[in-house]
Amino acid sequence: MGCTLASSKNPPTSHQMQMLSEWEFLIFDPPQPGMVDAMSSGFYPVSSQSLARPDIEYVVGHAELPHIVSLVEWVARHIEHSAKMTGHHCCFTGLVFSNWNNCLPSSALETFIRFLSSLGLSVYLKVCAPHLLRNVSLAELDDVTGLVIYNGTIMQNGEERDAFQMPAMRPTIKVFVSQACLRSFVVLLWETLDNDIEPLNAVIKRSYQWSKFYSALPWIGSASALRSAQLSSCQDEPLGAFDWLKELKVMKMHEKWRTNQYISVF
Repeated sequence: MGCTLASSKNPPTSHQMQMLSEWEFLIFDPPQPGMVDAMSSGFYPVSSQSLARPDIEYVVGHAELPHIVSLVEWVARHIEHSAKMTGHHCCFTGLVFSNWNNCLPSSALETFIRFLSSLGLSVYLKVCAPHLLRNVSLAELDDVTGLVIYNGTIMQNGEERDAFQMPAMRPTIKVFVSQACLRSFVVLLWETLDNDIEPLNAVIKRSYQWSKFYSALPWIGSASALRSAQLSSCQDEPLGAFDWLKELKVMKMHEKWRTNQYISVF
């Protein structure tokens, strides 16, 4: 899973082309210059699950139209822009709602979600620690494909966030675990760190362990990495103290040494 709020040149640079296709899931910002053009051109491979990220608070706050109308207009504008280039389809397969908690009543949000689902678009709800998902019934809607948990296990200053000490995390975990048992439900973990912050390996490793336990897909990167294709790679999972001994090439070498009955000084 990858996340970017970067723009793209025309034609894209090598780093930008890699960013478009490196991950199965890519969350991107359509208003950024060149992004929709690059993803719709058909000249470059793109992620199979390209998720547009509308900032709900920004969209409804900068429009004179009713909230739900302004959101529909936002989606229609970007679909039309993409379809003009491709000739028949949209470059994104779904949307990630960002900053939506205080902007729309649940009834209006549910209506908008169902509208997007009728267009064949998947819908993800981005929830932010420490408040996370206030209305868990939204995740129970069949038209909601999954959750994007923002800074759920790591704080922006690089310190570990104790998920078990956050009261809001427990109902959020409960609802996505229950939904995953009933249907295909995707959980994405988006961890943004302040620039020049280098978290401890133990903090990064714990985030990956949490992701594996709950079958979530993590992305861990700096604020600069969100804005630059050149820096957009994800923080890899660090090795444990003795994990290198479990690598296949090391195990083969050990087996060869163990079964060797002839040892020569020279």
